[in-house]
Amino acid sequence: MSKKSIKGAVYEQIAIAKLMRNGYYVAKAIDPQSPFDIISISPTGKIEFIDVKATSYRKKNNYKINRVFTLRQKDFIKNTGLNITLRMIK
Repeated sequence: MSKKSIKGAVYEQIAIAKLMRNGYYVAKAIDPQSPFDIISISPTGKIEFIDVKATSYRKKNNYKINRVFTLRQKDFIKNTGLNITLRMIK
């Protein structure tokens, strides 16, 4: 497993723990090609598809790296009418 994969797995678990502490139900996608990492359901029933991203900065100038939807995510949104939230974790 690469360092990048390990970092991603750790940040997903951090996001899951934070959501659960706030009373959310959380389901984790098991398909590695899924356009989202987790699904959360708020205590009021709001469903959210979340793609967890680690906050990253450029080495050269320490600027924050902006994250955008992948083609797979754009297709998911277009085809389903559902939205995906990009959740940045520090």
